[in-house]
Amino acid sequence: MTALMEKNMDDMNRITEIIRQAAAALAPGIREMEILRRRKTLTAAEVEQLYGLKSATLKAWRNNGKGPAYVKNGTQVLYRVEDLESYLQNNRVKTADQLT
Repeated sequence: MTALMEKNMDDMNRITEIIRQAAAALAPGIREMEILRRRKTLTAAEVEQLYGLKSATLKAWRNNGKGPAYVKNGTQVLYRVEDLESYLQNNRVKTADQLT
């Protein structure tokens, strides 16, 4: 094997190791997101993780009678995924270029 081939092989091994380490670091977060995606109800913090809607915004909407429907169980507030999806779809704004 030539010196260039050995260097390329070493570089590939280093890149493979970097990718393996990155995948291992991301795996727990990906697993957690997949678990959340399968749930039928979510807390405000989980909604923020999955949809990017801030917990404070959800609270403000609840206080003002706006936003997606929610379920209250004592002090716990839960959002049904189907209600979130419906709310987002129904409040979608089309831009001018989408209307033509």
